[in-house]
Parts: sequence; structure tokens; C-alpha cells
Amino acid sequence: MLIGKPGAARTSIAATSSDRVMVRGRDLARELMGVMTFTDYVFLLAAGRAPTEDQRFFLDLSLVALAEHGLTPSVQAARMTLDADPAALQGAIAAGVETLAWRCAITVDGINIAEPVPIVTG
Repeated sequence: MLIGKPGAARTSIAATSSDRVMVRGRDLARELMGVMTFTDYVFLLAAGRAPTEDQRFFLDLSLVALAEHGLTPSVQAARMTLDADPAALQGAIAAGVETLAWRCAITVDGINIAEPVPIVTG
């Protein structure tokens, strides 16, 4: 089953050579790292240009909200699977569940948690 467009993969986001990585026409090591903020870099990757002040503010809000609950391995596996093939909802759910295997044993008898998951209150 083909995922994505037919033909050779092309991107205008990044290119590499033996001595550099270019991102959106800028040298990653010389022009971006240590110069650009993470928020500005995420926007550059997505839009191909620097954000306005309002765009930076709202992207910062979004990144903080994402980090609050969305950077767990199971969530990332499920999201990346669904992004790769939006028709593969069952595959995305399976990917999310499978990443729990290092902490849980899922059997026909139920779920056995290998180590307690801390609950933070307050």
C-alpha cells in the first residue's frame, strides 16, 4: 500500500551534503543553532519563514500545551502513525498501546503494570 504521493520523494525543507545540513536554505550549524529559538525553528520548518510576534506567541502557547500532555512515547507513536496514514486509526491505536509494553504486560487476562505509575496531585 502506498503511503503519500507516488514518485520520488522531494522536499524543500532540508538538504544535506558531506559538510552541512541546509534547512529552508539556511545552514543549520552556522545560521540556526544558537541563533534561532525552538519556537522560531518549528515555525520555519512548517511555514518556510520567520514568524510574526503574534504567531510566535501563539505557537509558544501551543508548544507548552503539547508538552504538558503530548510528549509521552505512546502519544507520539500513535500521532506519527496516524499522520503517516490517516486511514490507519487501528494501527495508530496499536502503536500507542505497543509503546506501553516496557511498563505493562497486556494479556487476555488484563493489564499488569510492571512498575507503579506515580500520580501527582496538588
